[in-house]
Amino acid sequence: MEKKFHKGYIDGIFKAVFCNSKNKDLLKWLIEKCLEKEIEIVRILPPEIVKKNIYVKNKTLDVLVKTKEKLINIEINSGYYDGLHQRNASYIFAKYSQEVKVGEKYEEINDIYQINVTKNLGKNYPPLSIYTLTDITTKINFIDNLKIYEYNLDKIADACYNKNEKKYKFIAMLESS
Repeated sequence: MEKKFHKGYIDGIFKAVFCNSKNKDLLKWLIEKCLEKEIEIVRILPPEIVKKNIYVKNKTLDVLVKTKEKLINIEINSGYYDGLHQRNASYIFAKYSQEVKVGEKYEEINDIYQINVTKNLGKNYPPLSIYTLTDITTKINFIDNLKIYEYNLDKIADACYNKNEKKYKFIAMLESS
């Protein structure tokens, strides 16, 4: 019988590996590679965003991590479709809006990051895009504590396989089987 290997960009596989408490160091390593920052994981949070209105769509995140100074959401997108970016934005904005508690100041919101790993994103997107809320004319940040990192899995896997590119091999491993 032939063994079947599953790709790491499938939600269930990714969560089984990276959300396993035995693999907390592996999750920490991946996040640090993605953000190019050291982090200290305090805990992996429940992925369900509390629904406060029956007319609002359910939102379940793939991985939500709390560090001492950051909130990090990881979204594994096994395929691109129209509306994917809007869906992922709704997730991170929902978490952003929940970060200020009564008695706290808005300017004290921790840094919030979303890491999107997207399959079939398309050739127009570079291997890594980093999105912020910035004015297109002045380049002034509207807010400076929200960033979205989007990894184009196909471009990265292709570059690693065909051009021996090593910069993003930590993401290309999700394409391997």
